[in-house]
Amino acid sequence: MQNLFFGILNKALAAGVGETTGGGFSNPLGTTSIFELLKRIISYLIIIGAPIVVIMVLYGGFFILTAGDS
Repeated sequence: MQNLFFGILNKALAAGVGETTGGGFSNPLGTTSIFELLKRIISYLIIIGAPIVVIMVLYGGFFILTAGDS
């Protein structure tokens, strides 16, 4: 078990610092900077949040109009 662990660790560290091994993962986010990622997240939140805000304002207005004296 110990040889298996250190064998995997040696292969992981064999590339060294700043070197690539040819394999690897592609970027699943499709962005190259944190600012692009934040811009995408904010645009999705606006798309999801705007209808929710409208519904909640209408719901609250209905309760204010129907509250009477209470």
